[in-house]
Amino acid sequence: LRRHQLLIRRPPLLPRPRPRGHDQKVFILSGPFKEVRDALLRRGWCENSTKESVLFDLKWTLYDNEVGYLQLRREQIVNHFQGNGEITTKG
Repeated sequence: LRRHQLLIRRPPLLPRPRPRGHDQKVFILSGPFKEVRDALLRRGWCENSTKESVLFDLKWTLYDNEVGYLQLRREQIVNHFQGNGEITTKG
């Protein structure tokens, strides 16, 4: 094998552990939610503009299929829940 084939690199979207004591909260926003963005920024949150990233504390999306339930960690929050297609507020 060539030397460069032996290198194992972390894929860019895998979460990295936060440094101890690091309290910066990160959100991802996908959709027309200006008020949500403004409220989070006022509270000191930082926006991750990479919509497909798994580096977030809160992900707020318009569509359920943007969440990526299989990659969610226990401490992450999303504004949908898996299987919500059977529950709706529309008449």
